[in-house]
Amino acid sequence: MVDPRGHVPGVIPDDYLAAHASSVKQATGLATSIASELEARPTRSLEERRRSPKIVLLVDDHDIIAAGGSEPLAALVPHLPAARDLGLHVVVTRPVAGATRALYNPFLQSVRDTGGAVLLMSGDRSEGHVLPRIVPERMPPGRGRYIRRGEQPYIIQVAEVPRFSRQP
Repeated sequence: MVDPRGHVPGVIPDDYLAAHASSVKQATGLATSIASELEARPTRSLEERRRSPKIVLLVDDHDIIAAGGSEPLAALVPHLPAARDLGLHVVVTRPVAGATRALYNPFLQSVRDTGGAVLLMSGDRSEGHVLPRIVPERMPPGRGRYIRRGEQPYIIQVAEVPRFSRQP
């Protein structure tokens, strides 16, 4: 989990959270660690590869960690074309504002070029074409357009689950 604002760890149970990075330096270390694991996977036997856990990397606020032209997730770029075979799944969030420019970031461009889907939430039309023939639009909270290469975009609604307190 890469979460520079520190909002997400309380939502993910410890059993599922292998690492949490809240700074560029920590995110770089996490990406390097994941890349090392991914480099080793093709040399393992088929049985070992089947038993290897899936790696789900959640990156919240990518715009913050990639500010100033840095890309702490660069170590993962060579592995993105084979992500499905390597058991790597990546979920990246960032604001719609500046998304057109951000898609030229090597990491985001590689995610997009390798067939990654996009969930475009509410945004300002002045951003222009975020993807070919796709312009942001104002939508109710939680509503977005799911876009996958080769398919017609469609509207989805994301549910917000109310937080609850755990009683001891």
